This record gives sequence, structure tokens and C-alpha cells, in this order.
Amino acid sequence: MEKSTKSIPRTIALSLMRPFQLLIFESMCLLLSLLSAVVLGVIYLFFGAFPLVFGNTYGFNLWQVGLSFLGIFVGMLLGAATNPVWHSVHRRLVKRNHGVPEPEFRLASSILGAVIVPIGLFWFAWTSLSHWILPIIGSGIFGCGTLLVFNGIFTFLGTWRMCPGRLGFARQDA
Repeated sequence: MEKSTKSIPRTIALSLMRPFQLLIFESMCLLLSLLSAVVLGVIYLFFGAFPLVFGNTYGFNLWQVGLSFLGIFVGMLLGAATNPVWHSVHRRLVKRNHGVPEPEFRLASSILGAVIVPIGLFWFAWTSLSHWILPIIGSGIFGCGTLLVFNGIFTFLGTWRMCPGRLGFARQDA
């Protein structure tokens, strides 16, 4: 910043304008942002669904309803534990592409997560009136899929931004 010839207001204006440029001109960025927004919205809907399912249906106390969120937590831990698998998938795809990494190679976990998320939601909803452990397992499946989706999207967007030719965002002087 000290070597820059641009003024501070111009630098701030450019920094505020770039995310909107990405959303308008790059459909991949827009679609992945929409997917992550929907998944994040569903996570927030769980905050309202858990007291209804576990408090009203099963008669759980407040602390027991709070403990039922451990299903999502354990699912996310299991999703995080698969991270070495996705690194090896990425290395294999780069090797197959003659050593040239592409940002799209980071989306493998999101593809699997996009399949797992609706399975977990369906499981949670379908079993919400049976035994109490089954919706918790469904929320764990959903949590695993959620983490896979977010991991793939955020690593893709981070590496994608650095690729040359993407609206000139790889240049530091723009």
C-alpha cells in the first residue's frame, strides 16, 4: 500500500467493487455462492427444527435439544476427516492433466457433498417421528455433506481467483 500511487478511497472503492464484478460477470462464482447460501440457510433452519422435533415430539429438555446438535458436529468432523482423500484426488487430477492444476479440480468434495446434503435432509425428515437417534444420524449425514460442499467451494474460489485471465483479479496492481 505504501508503494501504491492510488488514493485510499480509490483502493477501498476497487476492493468493494470486485465482489460485485465477480457475481455479475462470472456465472460460476454466482452459482457456487447461491449453493453455499442455500446450504447455509438450511443449517439455520435446523436451529428452528431441532426444538420442534426433539422438544415437542420426543419431550427433550432444553439441554437435551442442545445435545442433539452433536449429530451435525460429528458429521462435520467426519467430513473434515476426509480431507486427505480430497487432496489425493486433487493430486491425481493434476497429474492426469500433465501437472497443470485447474481450480475445478478442487470441486470434487462439493460434488459428493451436493449429493449427501439432500440425503441427510431426507433422512432427518423421514425419520423424525420414529426413534430419536435416527434424525440425529440424518443430521450427521447432512453435516458431513455441508462441510464437503463448503470445503470444495471455498478452496475452488480461493484458487480460482488466482488464475490469470479471470477479470484481471490475479494482478495486484489493478
